[in-house]
Amino acid sequence: MMLTLHRFTAMALAIAWVAPVHALCLDGRAPTHAREAATATGVLLVRVLSATPLHEDADDPDGISAIRYRVARLRLLGGRAPATFDLTSENTSARFPMEVGGRYLLYLQRDRAGRYYVDACGNSRPLVGKHAA
Repeated sequence: MMLTLHRFTAMALAIAWVAPVHALCLDGRAPTHAREAATATGVLLVRVLSATPLHEDADDPDGISAIRYRVARLRLLGGRAPATFDLTSENTSARFPMEVGGRYLLYLQRDRAGRYYVDACGNSRPLVGKHAA
């Protein structure tokens, strides 16, 4: 069952209130939950199944360019998202780190190549405490 925008916003704010912030965003972007939900491909609760370091730069074979997370959708709050999918997080200051086995609220985006990602300056965050259950 899809949530109304009002109920979704209330739920997202309750989750965000108890969750730690991931990134320090110095570029001034700080989208509201409602604005990010309106532009997201999907808004969902997920569990991280695996994390695979990517070594995409041939000049730096020991360097990790990104992490590919395999995640399972637990609950769809809005938009669309497959039951399981890969999510890429660049190994930069804008990364969105996740732990295998962790549960997260994600505002899912897609890049020009069609890969899923999360805006680290947005409202995606780990589910902690009673919200992780």
